[in-house]
Amino acid sequence: MSENTVAKIIERAVQDEKFREKLMADPGAVATEYGVAEQELRDVLENSSEFSGELEARVSKRKMMGRFGGLSGPMGIDGVEE
Repeated sequence: MSENTVAKIIERAVQDEKFREKLMADPGAVATEYGVAEQELRDVLENSSEFSGELEARVSKRKMMGRFGGLSGPMGIDGVEE
């Protein structure tokens, strides 16, 4: 699985709580959606502290920015307009 695909999955999981729940509950469905091997996605989820750490950090950052949304300026977190 490419780093770009992993980044897309992480970004979507950060922004979409329902998708994040689906990713954890049914990685096979997410693998199919992104056209990657289910086992490869499961391996990333289970064995990658980088993946879980990055996801957790981004979710925490997004929650914090939600509390102080007026301080982020016209662009949301990570430079993405909200």
